[in-house]
Amino acid sequence: MPANIAKDKYGYLSIYADEKPWHPEVGAIVLGAMTAEQVISKSRAKGGKGLGFIVDTAPAYAKVGGRFIEAPDQRAIYRVDTKDVFGFATADYKPLQNADNLRTLEAVAKTKQAGFISAGAIGNGSRLFATMDLSKLADIVIPGDPSKNKAMLCATWSHDGKEAFRIGFWNRRIECANMRAMWLASQDKPGALTARIIHTGDIKAQTEEARRILGFAVSAIKDYGKVMSQLAEIAVSQKWLDDEFLPLLIPIPQEMERTAGREEARSAISHLYAKSKSLNGVPATAYRALQAVDEYADHFRPMRSNDSEVIAARRMRTLLGEGPAASLKDMAMQLLREQFELVPVKVGNVLTATKAAKN
Repeated sequence: MPANIAKDKYGYLSIYADEKPWHPEVGAIVLGAMTAEQVISKSRAKGGKGLGFIVDTAPAYAKVGGRFIEAPDQRAIYRVDTKDVFGFATADYKPLQNADNLRTLEAVAKTKQAGFISAGAIGNGSRLFATMDLSKLADIVIPGDPSKNKAMLCATWSHDGKEAFRIGFWNRRIECANMRAMWLASQDKPGALTARIIHTGDIKAQTEEARRILGFAVSAIKDYGKVMSQLAEIAVSQKWLDDEFLPLLIPIPQEMERTAGREEARSAISHLYAKSKSLNGVPATAYRALQAVDEYADHFRPMRSNDSEVIAARRMRTLLGEGPAASLKDMAMQLLREQFELVPVKVGNVLTATKAAKN
């Protein structure tokens, strides 16, 4: 499963903060989150323009009968230093430079407490992504869970005339072409908090509109943390997990002939709840039960294929919230909400809940 990171003679056009991405197509890894200016400057560490390359438009021509005829309503979009043509657009198309898009993302976040933790170009360099860490703004701390929960502000844009500059939220940083595609797909779902800045008109006004659209998301992220905190306060036992929760989560009908797969899934989740190293220090609560299901779905659920690329693709889909494993995690959350009287509330694409009052 290739990352499809763009490359020039100086290396890959990508940069990541602190943690290595899942793939080896890395231009640079730096310590700590970056400003927009640092993304550009540090991506040039090995030479060249890095992610700071400039794009412009030029007249577009069609070859007709051996003659080149200008298309008056079209412009070619090209990279200035290499003269690579990325695509075509209408005459009113205004190129948005990478550096300006990064600064715009900073302006939308409107704080010095959020920094860039990934940025890169993919394919021939015409499509790009960036991620900002918002954890200092919306720090999600779950009682009893030492691990860190992150909130991200993501953006993608292109220089091929086919995509707007899009900004929205996710719980992961974008690292590659596949993750960029998955994020875009998540933003097309109903209720997603997404802002678009098109390549025409008043960019300043569009930035203000992006702020308005995204403005309440930090509070939504904090609300999600409250839900997890509520689950962390609900004590549950191994017996409850094995005898009540797992039979509902993974039912085994009496008429089912082949039950081994479902029995193994129940046993695996039960074992993770009791013994998982990733849950060291996490109390025996409904939150721990949810994390055991998530760990099983993300890392231990069997993949019915011997093809390593197919397995990797399915694992990626699971981690990014798609497919049967993701449905299992959603079902676990739904069962916990119902059993412990958590009322779901939809805020954009961030699932939150409030404790129902008992009659």
